Amino acid sequence: METGKEKIQPVITGTFPAQRFFDTLAAILSRRENVTITVKVTQEEKQKTAV
Repeated sequence: METGKEKIQPVITGTFPAQRFFDTLAAILSRRENVTITVKVTQEEKQKTAV
């Protein structure tokens, strides 16, 4: 049931530093679990579509 308010759609622009994010996460988990965790982020290749 709407009360006359507009729905706002978020717009996200820019890039996400995935390697930095996962390095930080790995460091946190490494310290907590007392193990060594390494992460390598790679970009998935786009699939070619046949027309």
